[in-house]
Amino acid sequence: MCDGLSYQRLSLLQALHCGGPAIMRDLGTQLGLSPRNMTAIVDGLEATGLVARRPHPTDRRATLVELSPSGAMEAERDLGPRLDAIAALFAELTPAERAQFSAILARLTEAMQPGEDRC
Repeated sequence: MCDGLSYQRLSLLQALHCGGPAIMRDLGTQLGLSPRNMTAIVDGLEATGLVARRPHPTDRRATLVELSPSGAMEAERDLGPRLDAIAALFAELTPAERAQFSAILARLTEAMQPGEDRC
């Protein structure tokens, strides 16, 4: 938790800030969240006025989530410095170390995909 925002909530704000309004189902897939968890996170952010739900313009079954004006201001204010801090950490690694780290993350991500004999 940073400033009252969990990692999932911060990730959702970042996804909306960078990608614009999106369907809840697609956001859940992108962030690796179940529909139930996605709904809870959007409920919490909506209650604090950071996001808003609206009907999809062409798909009656889908709901779009978008940053509210205050959510966009918070994203601008908070995400930039946090991303800069993360970039500074990675700047400490050599190019070879960054490549190795990236390869390990790719392998772990692949290992987490659903498949036979996996938890």
